[in-house]
Amino acid sequence: MGTTVDQMIIEMHKAKEIGSDVVEIRLDYLRNINPSSDLELLIKQSPLPTLVTYRPHLKEDAMKLAFQWKARMRIPENSWEIWGFLHFIAAYELVYTLHVDETVKLHGMISQNKEAS
Repeated sequence: MGTTVDQMIIEMHKAKEIGSDVVEIRLDYLRNINPSSDLELLIKQSPLPTLVTYRPHLKEDAMKLAFQWKARMRIPENSWEIWGFLHFIAAYELVYTLHVDETVKLHGMISQNKEAS
């Protein structure tokens, strides 16, 4: 698994060449991650259906990433990022890190972007 975004993109294309049906992006393998741009780039460049995972050794690591991600998130510019963030906090049972109003607001932004598309 690549440790940079460019390496992961190359490996996803190699996976398609050898006949894979799906790829998994392991965010915990990336040395330096900028969720604002990296997640969108990885998803858009993937030639196959894509699973995005983060498997920290401790739940505290996931929480730390969620707080960093939320602090750097560009709202409402990037619905991919909002979608990824909401799935991430749901997968690691970190939904409580947001107030209910914030969660509803983020879901609303995704819905608005879908309607505008």
